[in-house]
Amino acid sequence: MLQAIRNIVTGWVAVIIFVLLIIPFAFWGIDSYFGTSTISAAKVNGIDVSMAEYQRTFQTVRQQWQNISPDMAEQPEFIKQQTLDTLVNRLLLVELKDELELRVNSDQVRVSINEIPAFHNPEGFDNVAYQNFLLTQGYTPVRFETQVREDMSLEQIQSGLLETVISPKADALRLAALQLQTRDYRYALIAHDKLKEGVSNSEAEIQDFYQKNLQDFMSTEDVTLAYLHLSADTIAQGLTVDEASLKAFFDATQQNYSVAERRKVKQILVYTEKDNKDKAVEVAKEIHGLVTAGTSFDEIKTKYSHNADVTVEVSDFGFINKGVLDKAIDDAVFALSKGGISEPVTTEFGQQILLVEDITGGTSATFEQARAEVELDYRKEQAQKRFVELYDELAVQTYENPETLEVASESLGLPIQQSGILTRDSASEPLLNDPRVLTAAFSDEVLLNKNNSSLIEIAENDVVVVRLTEHHPKSQKALTDVHDNVNDRLLAEKATAKAKVNGEEIKQKLVQGSTAEALATEYSLTWNQQFGAKRESTDLDREILQKAFKAAKPVGSATVEGSAMVNGDYVVILLDAVHDVPADALTEESVLPVKNYLRQSISNRTFGLLMDDLRKRAKIEIFDANL
Repeated sequence: MLQAIRNIVTGWVAVIIFVLLIIPFAFWGIDSYFGTSTISAAKVNGIDVSMAEYQRTFQTVRQQWQNISPDMAEQPEFIKQQTLDTLVNRLLLVELKDELELRVNSDQVRVSINEIPAFHNPEGFDNVAYQNFLLTQGYTPVRFETQVREDMSLEQIQSGLLETVISPKADALRLAALQLQTRDYRYALIAHDKLKEGVSNSEAEIQDFYQKNLQDFMSTEDVTLAYLHLSADTIAQGLTVDEASLKAFFDATQQNYSVAERRKVKQILVYTEKDNKDKAVEVAKEIHGLVTAGTSFDEIKTKYSHNADVTVEVSDFGFINKGVLDKAIDDAVFALSKGGISEPVTTEFGQQILLVEDITGGTSATFEQARAEVELDYRKEQAQKRFVELYDELAVQTYENPETLEVASESLGLPIQQSGILTRDSASEPLLNDPRVLTAAFSDEVLLNKNNSSLIEIAENDVVVVRLTEHHPKSQKALTDVHDNVNDRLLAEKATAKAKVNGEEIKQKLVQGSTAEALATEYSLTWNQQFGAKRESTDLDREILQKAFKAAKPVGSATVEGSAMVNGDYVVILLDAVHDVPADALTEESVLPVKNYLRQSISNRTFGLLMDDLRKRAKIEIFDANL
């Protein structure tokens, strides 16, 4: 790639690049490039939010919204605001956390990381997966641990709010009673489909409906694309491997093919005020003597729970791989045999006494046993290296030759592939049916300028470059082509209106005293009966159920309700009875979920008010020109 750049930057191109570099130096000085100043996205109470942090968070927020709503994920201004809110709120919470002196110790951080499912394989914590994550996300181990520590501290604020929230018992009982209330009701449907037979449309009506709804009868804009697909998986499949290379790879990575030794660890932490550390050391020695003599950790916790001089905590780390805990603790743990208890270890948190309850793993595989896995890993590693090389070349070739994919295709040996039809919402090929590809396909650069797209990362080590082959803009469909569709739409509207008229008539007659049976005969209705329907019943029509539970309690006679439904039908409801649950019939088990819901709801509302207050009192600057 460096040679390619060297070839490019010659002659008049070099002059242009030189001028482009000189202008910024002239205006802002060399300090802008080599000094300590950085471009900020925002500033919160004097603390800068770097552009790197903004861009990283922007991509994270966008990915989250792609899972929630792909349409919203493609709204840059919306994602920008969500990103800024996330960053500002986080900084404000960090300030609050520091004021409250909330802390999370390193062991808690390591255990939390160790429990993340993405870093696990069947044998336990997978250090290779962990290191790959750090590499792809641009984290160092220290920076990631700092991030996790901060996240855990911020969670303490929200959990603290939840713990302080009181859910009034009367409110919980009332809401539980409403949740458990049942209702008896009858309903009849006036189906609009059955009423279509009695209506018809004139050609004039069809013409008029078509003219008034032209936007509903447009062809879908679509494109077809040519594209290059570069994938590490494809590269891996095409590699030629030999036994000597596989054995050398195995020798260098043999630790990956063993079942890592893991130890189940329990600890006693003894700590006190900073100016009284000697007391913690004294008590830790005393506790060590007790546990080595047979006193259980739980008994120790009970014995020292009310000690005014020191704090004694007992915690269970579960199974831990080597390298997860701080070095002093790690060394002590992995020097013990099963059932062994360490001497008190002095750490920044106090005195730690460790018990190894169990040991698993520690076995190694031979090359012959692991050969299949070794080959897969070797192919993957070599393919990733080759992918990086080809990625750079693909980016250069498609950028330098924006009007064609052929140069890149010949240079990299990648076939130019042809897509099926793509719309702004979907593509026929799974590979291209990705919001990022669809956005690129209909971008100005590809659609209007007829250039190659930038490299589109559709998965890790998997990219495509697309260019336009054909474009069919949205266009008005002729009435002759959509005549049947227009006719059906108009018939449905008329039938829906007629269903509503009939439904309102039936509803009115019921209110005036007509019986359900008489109206069933007159209008060919079928009354469906539901006894003891619950508010959360999943086997009943949800729309009808909600309408039945919105109806007022019957007094003397059934309550009559009726309304149009989403599908065009009309429903008439007779609410016959409401069965409330007596307060003394409510069990603690039935009230607990409601109580928890109320506590969470109050906590969320309180947290929202807290954030509003923090923002009002903060000095927040947003540098829109940099975004």
